[in-house]
Order: sequence, then structure tokens, then C-alpha cells
Amino acid sequence: MFEEAIKKYYEMKSKKLLEKLEKRGWTTFFANDREEARNKVLEIIPNTNYKTIGIPGSVTIRQLALIEELEKKRLQSDSALVTN
Repeated sequence: MFEEAIKKYYEMKSKKLLEKLEKRGWTTFFANDREEARNKVLEIIPNTNYKTIGIPGSVTIRQLALIEELEKKRLQSDSALVTN
């Protein structure tokens, strides 16, 4: 029960932040877990039009194993190159 309360607290805080970012013109998304976040990122990064996708020192990108997935897409389509 305590874990659910913490999850709800962070969800509410996150949604307030997203609202503020949207007021400043950002496009935002909320994900309930890692898998949902990972799938959303892979959905919004098109398979074409990008020759390079820069990845700064983002821990989140690494935790979601996005670098590996983007590298697989590059090898399959040769349309995206992940750079660190």
C-alpha cells in the first residue's frame, strides 16, 4: 500500500511538470513504467530521415536499453547511427 502511495505521488508530480512544460510549448508524454517509456521513445523516433542520433550522458537512455535497440535498427536499415 505504501509503494502504491509513493507511485501515485510521483505520478501526480510528474503530470504537474508535464503540464508546465506543455505551457512552454513542449510535447510531453507520461509513461507508467520502463517498458512503456522505452516503447514510446522507439515509437516517436522515426526509422528514416535521421543519419545521427546523439546520446549525451543520459542515464535514463541507458537504463531503458535504447542505445542497443537503436543500434539494431541501424544495422537493419542503415538509417540511424547512434553516437555517444
